[in-house]
Amino acid sequence: KTPADLEPVLARVATFAASLAPSQRAWWRTITPPHADCDEASAPRPAGAPRPGEDAWYQWSTFSELNTESVRVAREVGMGVLDPYDALYRRPDGHPSSGCPRKDVDCGHWVVPGPLDTVVDQLYAALAET
Repeated sequence: KTPADLEPVLARVATFAASLAPSQRAWWRTITPPHADCDEASAPRPAGAPRPGEDAWYQWSTFSELNTESVRVAREVGMGVLDPYDALYRRPDGHPSSGCPRKDVDCGHWVVPGPLDTVVDQLYAALAET
């Protein structure tokens, strides 16, 4: 996917944002790439861990560019932004397959409670500021 592929979604986001009453607020959450090695992970990654390469599943290397474009549009239409990308990228150990190698590896979803709680913390902080 490319930012151009994202345009129909971003147009819908803008339409949604325009439909909000003055007392309502909405937030955009950035996407994080899954972890190709989550079935081998048992601990968080250190800061500065390498990002996914061009050949990674689901075009993960494009996620940063897609996030940049979606955040730009969200801010233009007055939405708040929750950006847990760095925090969640460092947590390959937070997926259903983490630490338990098996045939049906799931490195794209998150277990709760777990690293995804970071998003809840960010939303709570954003609500407290409004």
